[in-house]
Amino acid sequence: VGASEVTMMYRRTRNEMTAAAHEIHECDVEGIKLELLTAPVSVKVENGRAVGLTSQRMELGEPDDSGRRRPVPIPGTEYFTPADTILMAIGQDVDVAALNEGDLGLHKRWGTIEVDESTMMTNLPGVFSGGDCVTGAATVVEGVGAGRLGAFAIDAYLNGADEAGIAAAIALYKPEFFDIGAKAASMAELQEMPVLNGDGRLNAFANAGHGGDVDNDEAFHEVETGFSEEEALAEASRCLMCRCQAAGVCTLQKLSIEYGAGTREYLGKEAWK
Repeated sequence: VGASEVTMMYRRTRNEMTAAAHEIHECDVEGIKLELLTAPVSVKVENGRAVGLTSQRMELGEPDDSGRRRPVPIPGTEYFTPADTILMAIGQDVDVAALNEGDLGLHKRWGTIEVDESTMMTNLPGVFSGGDCVTGAATVVEGVGAGRLGAFAIDAYLNGADEAGIAAAIALYKPEFFDIGAKAASMAELQEMPVLNGDGRLNAFANAGHGGDVDNDEAFHEVETGFSEEEALAEASRCLMCRCQAAGVCTLQKLSIEYGAGTREYLGKEAWK
């Protein structure tokens, strides 16, 4: 994207990075400089533009709530780094500013909306929430799943169900991934997503502007090439079929939930196919 040199600052060490190992490795291959145990202090601005960043060295103290050792500033270690573009990437959180306007009385917890996990309802009757607003930053799939469960909860509420009825409506569609039991024995093997060789792909980018003789366009080839038709069908066959398809009217599933039936308790003699 035009940058001749990129430096990434992180206030802990490589061991505490939440990124995947291959992502950190790709930073190295691309020639990105990692300034570890470093935290930003202030941005220097001249004529309305950023010209540099003052940072401070850190050391690791006691573990915080995440289990990682908390970074502690080291006095007198500030230093300046010239820069013409500064990107802040310090994680994700939920913007609840609009919920603070007026006197809604909506309960929040650690920057997210507090709900009853069994009904997805907030402390306000008839107000439901789900996805990142409740769990914090998560995956798109989890957000979509929460939206689907929320729709069933709202439908039950609008049809006059009490809290127990709402919880039961959600339970019909809420998969229990730990209870796959005998079904797992007959599942196809996991299909790994085909991925291009990272070192070879990134070599062009790392050498660009440094005397390399590789065409820089190669650095932007697609990484995950996708499944072949055969691989896609094999992966799709692994579906656990976590819920009944009878649109919530499956009496057998409802009774199984009420009586706590599960494949671990009733394995039978043969794996279900």
